[in-house]
Amino acid sequence: PDGTVSLLGEYTVPLGAAGELVLRADYAYQSEIFFDAANSSFGGANQGSYGLVNGRITFVAADDSWDVSVYGKNLADEEYSVWMAGFALGDVYAAAPGRTWGAEVNFKF
Repeated sequence: PDGTVSLLGEYTVPLGAAGELVLRADYAYQSEIFFDAANSSFGGANQGSYGLVNGRITFVAADDSWDVSVYGKNLADEEYSVWMAGFALGDVYAAAPGRTWGAEVNFKF
């Protein structure tokens, strides 16, 4: 790509003796890219620019021995390809994951 931009924001909310809540959001932008050596869009072998928004909320225990998070990736459900090739009979591409959600628990020993 000719250009990429990433922004990240994080805010911690103290919860007293219980621990803390960490709120995090990030945005990543990528300009148009080409999937062939000539950097052309022949046969559709290019991906237009796109931006991704992700978010995470984490509760951290007061003794920092464990935490639990919920998160979302590609929250705007942006459609884009991670790989693409153009052929005479049609294009072949690998689509990136759409909007995804998840949870995570971590323990520290």
